[in-house]
Amino acid sequence: MAVRLRLAGALVLTALSVALTGAAVPANANTTTAPTPPAASITAQADPPSGWVTTTDPVSGISVMLPGQPTVKNTTTTDANGETLPLRQYLLEFDGGNRAVLFQVIDATFRQVDFDKALQGAASAQSDGTVTDGTVTNSRHFVLDGRPAADGRITATVAGTPAVYLVRLVADNGYLVGIITLGKATEEDALMSFHQQVLGTLRLI
Repeated sequence: MAVRLRLAGALVLTALSVALTGAAVPANANTTTAPTPPAASITAQADPPSGWVTTTDPVSGISVMLPGQPTVKNTTTTDANGETLPLRQYLLEFDGGNRAVLFQVIDATFRQVDFDKALQGAASAQSDGTVTDGTVTNSRHFVLDGRPAADGRITATVAGTPAVYLVRLVADNGYLVGIITLGKATEEDALMSFHQQVLGTLRLI
């Protein structure tokens, strides 16, 4: 049975948009809501992997390469204190619907990210009962080009099929960046190779 990534994609959009902002806002911080962003910039590179294009978040300038043009969604999320934050999401399903990759950027000036809480929130979130048994099986904190970051692995059952989420989170100069790759657990080696290839194309600000 194939993992139904149209359903799982909805979970990813919901779970990580909330989980990435699991942090408090200083009492003296001024927060403002950004204007509606322009359309995402998706352009071909000179020497990309075959068929890959660059998706650039138009507000932050952060970009990543994906094997096709993603579905773009401009929306909002909330932080731990209920403050509204602008959120851009770029979701691509491929491999006949058996895999999905999500690139997203949240405007989060003055926020501090609890990466462990973010991963736990992503693992515990569900979408209409489609995703169950979410568990963070390992994680690591590190510094990526001077920015705090974390990697995580989440296992879950998606539409009755064992699945795995590979997650990278980065706090980058007032933005919270997430790259999440989802696929069948039985294909994790290939999924990891693909995930690492995507991570290698991430360009921060």
